[in-house]
Amino acid sequence: MQDPTVTVVIPTFNRLALLREAVESVKAQTFHDWELLVVDDGSSDGTSQYVQAEQDHRINLIPSVHRGIMGAVRNLGVRHARGRFVAFLDSDDLWKPTKLERQITALKSRGAQWSYTGYEIVDDSGRSLKQFVAAQPREATILNQLLTTEASAAVGSVLVAKDLIDRCGGFSTEPALQCREDHDIVLRLASAAPPSVVPEVLVAVREHRGRTTHSVSDPFLRTATVYERFMERGGDKKSMRIARRMMARHVTSSARLDLSHGQVEDAVKKLRNTIRPGWCSARWWWTWTLVARARF
Repeated sequence: MQDPTVTVVIPTFNRLALLREAVESVKAQTFHDWELLVVDDGSSDGTSQYVQAEQDHRINLIPSVHRGIMGAVRNLGVRHARGRFVAFLDSDDLWKPTKLERQITALKSRGAQWSYTGYEIVDDSGRSLKQFVAAQPREATILNQLLTTEASAAVGSVLVAKDLIDRCGGFSTEPALQCREDHDIVLRLASAAPPSVVPEVLVAVREHRGRTTHSVSDPFLRTATVYERFMERGGDKKSMRIARRMMARHVTSSARLDLSHGQVEDAVKKLRNTIRPGWCSARWWWTWTLVARARF
């Protein structure tokens, strides 16, 4: 069998009802040269039986014992991918029908190795709550706009050459980055190669009670860790300065979360560790004021 142009990777765990809709959104694509790998992270809700019963020969199951690490599950799909390009779709999200077609066209016309599109947040009924139109680069690279989050790339909008994501090391499996490994991989891709940005909103990210991000007790600290890892890898002076500032911002938010839980000394430790970039931030200084009030 000839290798497909695109491998679509859907990681899933006990989301059968939502998974069905995600799979249907892939089957509805106007670009047809794809394979779909559903990577089942040990589901017990009939997911494997559903996938194996699919009549479309392009859809295959990759079973796994339950790991609970999204990066590891996605990486398993990448390792089995036969396509030149790999696309990612979470099992609770959806694609618009022209998503792959628009990106493949953009990649070919611009000779790029990866692409992302705009996306929207929708509720359980599919009603749009907020849209993010993909920003075009203002500089030679989109990296600094992604660092500041002026530009935002949902993982479900990413289409990337398999050899590029392999060179970048795939998704992080570090527990400290769980639920933020998507931002981490986007920054690593942007550091490695310029993307072809498709501005249209072609991905729907569902906001629902079972979203993995809702299980994270301190999302600010995990986001701060993304910037810390970025700085460890190194970059130009401007991007490093932005990363330090963004790390301090999220650590400060994490410290305020600690204060709300009465964990004063934890907040103090975090603020002290971000003195260099933090002292320029009014929010950082105000958080010290909240620490003083909590202590005295």
